[in-house]
Amino acid sequence: MGDSRAALEQALSIEDVTERLLEVAAIVGEELADTGVRPVVVGGLAVAYWTDAAVVSHDIDVLAPTNEALVERLAALGFERQGRHWVAPAGRAVLEAPGSFPAPGADVIEAELPSGRSVLVLSLEDVLLDRLDQFRGGGHVDVYVQTIYLLALPELDRQRLGERAAAEGLGEAIALVEAAEADFVGRGRPPEPWELHELARRLP
Repeated sequence: MGDSRAALEQALSIEDVTERLLEVAAIVGEELADTGVRPVVVGGLAVAYWTDAAVVSHDIDVLAPTNEALVERLAALGFERQGRHWVAPAGRAVLEAPGSFPAPGADVIEAELPSGRSVLVLSLEDVLLDRLDQFRGGGHVDVYVQTIYLLALPELDRQRLGERAAAEGLGEAIALVEAAEADFVGRGRPPEPWELHELARRLP
């Protein structure tokens, strides 16, 4: 565990926020390897990974069972529990496990990091659908921006996105969001918050 604590300390010194948090997630994954659990990065950090940090997240959301092994390993690494969050030494990383496993049909990729470590990240298409579902639920500007960034990425697999969206009941929502964004761009201005709330209310 001493080597892991040293590795975590080194990772926490990385200035680039996205790289730092992905490295921390990878180290946590290494600590859980013998339990058969590999955390999957989701949420804002997954968006940051896929957008090459064009969108920045300041915490780590992973899918992993919140069991005794996770609690013990995080504590041994020096994380302190604060409600539903785990805070790394010096507050340089905050981790939360909002779920245990990816949704049925969702996919993950193995992301190689500069250190040589790797970490599992939710697939681009599934991250996009998660953000779209979040936007539908609240109409928040930041989640809308993330959704639009992800929709514009050239590596997006449109066929798989369509299949996953149909399975999740989000196919029509994607079409409505893309049509609305084209309209906003055509007007030459970003959407107003009230327009996004109205759009979110119209999504099926």
